[in-house]
Amino acid sequence: VNLTLLQLMGMEDGYHNSTTKMNHTIQLQPFGFLLLQIDGDLEDLQSALGNKKQKRPLGGGSCSALIKMLPGNSDLYVSQVTWSAYQTMLRILKKYDFPFKEAQIKSSVIPGRMMSFSSAPGKLYSGDDFYIIGNGLVSLETTIGNSNDALWKYIKAKGQVLEWMRNIVSNRLAHNATMWADIFKQYNSGT
Repeated sequence: VNLTLLQLMGMEDGYHNSTTKMNHTIQLQPFGFLLLQIDGDLEDLQSALGNKKQKRPLGGGSCSALIKMLPGNSDLYVSQVTWSAYQTMLRILKKYDFPFKEAQIKSSVIPGRMMSFSSAPGKLYSGDDFYIIGNGLVSLETTIGNSNDALWKYIKAKGQVLEWMRNIVSNRLAHNATMWADIFKQYNSGT
C-alpha cells in the first residue's frame, strides 16, 4: 500500500515538476490525483453515503468478461470488454516492471513485478480491471453492483483500503489465484 501511495506521489511530482515546459492549464492538487484513482469506488460510495437519487440500473455495469478453457486444459482464453460513454475512450496499454523486493525475503522480487493492463492517463491501475501479470495470472472482473441498500452499512470509514489499491497490491504480491483472493479481501472497503 505504501509503495502504491509513493507511486501516486511520484506521478504528482512528475506532473508539477515537468521540465518539458508544458502549460498546465489544469492544476491537479494531490487530492485531484487521488480522485482519478478512486472513480470506481466513488460510484459505490455515493450510494453508501446516502445519494439515493443517482441509482445505477440493475445490470448497469460497464464491463463483461469471458473465460474459455480449451479442451484438455491446453490453453486459456480470456477477454474483457468495457463499454462506456465516448469521453472515456482515451485508453492506454500500460506495462509496469517494478522489481520490488518482498519484505519477508529481502532477495526475492515480488511475483507480480511485471504486468500489462488497459488504463487511462493519470491512473495507476486499470479502471477496466483487466491485467496480464508476470506471475502467470490474469486478473479481470465484470461489474456486479450492489442493489441491496441494507449492505451499505458494512462500509466503514476507517481501517479499509479502497478497491483500486487492493487490486494493485494483490496483483503484485500473489503467487496464485487463491493467494490473490486472500490478499484482496483484506481491509475490504465494500466498494
